[in-house]
Amino acid sequence: MFNRLEEKQKRMAKKFFAILLAMLMVMQIPLNYVFADSVERVTKGDNPDNLTEAEINATPFKVFINKKIYPETNFVVETSGLKRSNSSMRANDPPIIGVDHPENPGDVMLFKEAKPVEGMVNTYDITLRMEAKDSIKTSDIILVMDRSGSMAPYQGNNYTDRMAAAKEAANLFVDTLLPSPTTRIGVVSFAGGVTTNQALTANKTNLHNAINGLNANGGTFTQAGIKQAEAILENSNADFKHIVLLSDGVPTYSYRLQNPNDYYSANVNPNINIPQSQFMYPIRVGTGYGMLYGRYNHGNNTIAEAGYAKDSGYSSWTIALQAGSTGNQVLNAVASPGQAYTADPDDLNAIFGEIAGKISSAMQDA
Repeated sequence: MFNRLEEKQKRMAKKFFAILLAMLMVMQIPLNYVFADSVERVTKGDNPDNLTEAEINATPFKVFINKKIYPETNFVVETSGLKRSNSSMRANDPPIIGVDHPENPGDVMLFKEAKPVEGMVNTYDITLRMEAKDSIKTSDIILVMDRSGSMAPYQGNNYTDRMAAAKEAANLFVDTLLPSPTTRIGVVSFAGGVTTNQALTANKTNLHNAINGLNANGGTFTQAGIKQAEAILENSNADFKHIVLLSDGVPTYSYRLQNPNDYYSANVNPNINIPQSQFMYPIRVGTGYGMLYGRYNHGNNTIAEAGYAKDSGYSSWTIALQAGSTGNQVLNAVASPGQAYTADPDDLNAIFGEIAGKISSAMQDA
């Protein structure tokens, strides 16, 4: 009797797996992805974001990136390539030295003047002169703000209100760069998901409202924050494009990979090379419990995402706010060379001010 029961159970199990396999083939999901989570979920960390048990055990879900976010305001200057002075509009043609000058950004005016030399036949003094007007350069900046649970005061961060300090510094950053006819700023925030809190704009009030409305809760999906910033900057017409990322720890989520074993390392790898086609956007993996999750290193996946942004010509700045040794390593690798900062809450105003100054200076020097 027991043998017959055992055989029946085996047949039922085989039938179940056959049905499951057929469903996976229809959905085009490789078999190892379904069972990976049940194995990987045993990986534990130190719960840096003070997540509840329910949040830790939540099943992976999809975190979509909005690719249709466009600037809310236009630059209010004539940028290079939009308008050029016309020689037919000049008061004098050819132009006269000391009288005519370039009018529009990017204009170049050439002068030639010949004066006979007194007392000499067929001899002239020739004056050649060139005048140019600087091209006005424009800049778009996405503030990418960590609003994970560790940004709020709790025992794990000695009850430090990192979120309040980050908001104050971000508001100062906005006030330092705006108003300006050549600069726009947007705000993206991330925890277990990602939100565009404010599209690119020169409206300070809207930016302050977006920053002040941030609340800390959830895990740390840094990769999604970077990817959303990339998507917004793809729709930008600025000459310079910047991502300014603030985070207080290691990433605890990342996007699923097709072959995670091929890229796994328990250590932070600043030179990680993962083809973008490997990521199965928008599927999120991880429990939010730590940086390592089965065969995933969320830190390295985040570094890879930042690499795609830098390859697109975007300048990456990072501020590691009491992020710890490993968090500092990750954020240092996310930044462009020489653009990574480490900070305590009291340092944030000065650091954001320095970044704002460097961004402004780069536009003027170009």
